[in-house]
Amino acid sequence: MAKQCLIEKHKELERKFALLEAQQKAIASLPKDQREKAMAELEASRIKNRLFKARRYNRCSITGRAHGYIRFFGISRQVFREKAHKGELPGVTKASW
Repeated sequence: MAKQCLIEKHKELERKFALLEAQQKAIASLPKDQREKAMAELEASRIKNRLFKARRYNRCSITGRAHGYIRFFGISRQVFREKAHKGELPGVTKASW
């Protein structure tokens, strides 16, 4: 199971990024002359934080695992396998050969 501190850190970064997106939308609605100045101030304050969208990553909603994540279900591969064997995922069947 993932460390609780990593899960909390990930949630905090999500909150910060949501706040940043909200600020950018508010700036986009300003008149052009004010918009340029506000964007410059926002970028200057952002240099310290470096909140990039590409740095976000998915985590399993049950275990908190970051790798082996199946986006469609929102869980990691281990949890997916357990739930599929128990029949808790509708429409998922075990392949046989």
